[in-house]
Amino acid sequence: MLSEALSKKGDSAVDDESVKDLRSSIEDLSSENSEFIRKIRDDLEAARTEQEKATEKSGSYRKSAGDEELKAKNIEEQIIALGGTVPPSEPETENPDGDPENISGKETKIPESAELRKLLSDLEKSRKKIRTYRLKAADKDREASEAAARIVSLDEQIADAENPEGLIKRLSEELISATEAYNKADKNAEGEYDISLNTVRKILFILGENKFTICKRERDTNSGWLTFRWRLNMTGIEHQLEREKKKLYRNLLKRQEYESGNLFYICPQHCVRLVFNEATENEFICPVCGDNLVYEDNEEFKALLDKRIEEFRQCL
Repeated sequence: MLSEALSKKGDSAVDDESVKDLRSSIEDLSSENSEFIRKIRDDLEAARTEQEKATEKSGSYRKSAGDEELKAKNIEEQIIALGGTVPPSEPETENPDGDPENISGKETKIPESAELRKLLSDLEKSRKKIRTYRLKAADKDREASEAAARIVSLDEQIADAENPEGLIKRLSEELISATEAYNKADKNAEGEYDISLNTVRKILFILGENKFTICKRERDTNSGWLTFRWRLNMTGIEHQLEREKKKLYRNLLKRQEYESGNLFYICPQHCVRLVFNEATENEFICPVCGDNLVYEDNEEFKALLDKRIEEFRQCL
């Protein structure tokens, strides 16, 4: 289809030999990229699941802490009603010696009443639970934050990985539509190549964002309709492709380091893919479906990464 469009184009601003070289370059970029993106998407889904579960756990711990605070307050009221003294709460931080600071500066006097002793013991247990719940909630908040950071990073990797491939696919279609649209109306492109007007417009606007086209807008004075006239601009295509290749190459190196430096365990149902430490924390149980995690041999994927990296080294 691309060759047909180019052959029909005839003489224009796009040189046939340049288009041939461009097509060859972008086809090289797309080879074997889908498997790489699939792996990143699996990791992205796992990170999102981890973030959701960590956020859910944090909320659960905070709710438990709130319930325990109500229980502690009730115990304090009972102690006061019996004429006892409520001891101060231990602060969240510790003093340089590692012992909790005593706010009052005095030792708590042990009451003689068995009921008061039990209430004070229950109060201390309740306060310990509150501190524990708060610490666990903070840990889960940190996990959620780390997962969010990974999500951002993985999203960027996918964007970087997909951009060359997307650019390749778009350019293949764009060279069809844009060449046909060269000094022609949108409807001609739609009729001859069976491409919807919305698709043509989308492609042209993407080309415009990447400075591959020059657009001139005209308004009909009678009807008020806007007409967009597009001309193909291939001036910066080589620089753009070179920049995208370098970005993808850097991400391939990062991924290679990540895959080589970790052991991975996956859910048989493809819910999550966890590194060893994460799998240990979850006791090698899938946090989503509860199935047993299994070791994943990623040697084939690492070999694919090595091959892709070597291909990039040769062309950069």
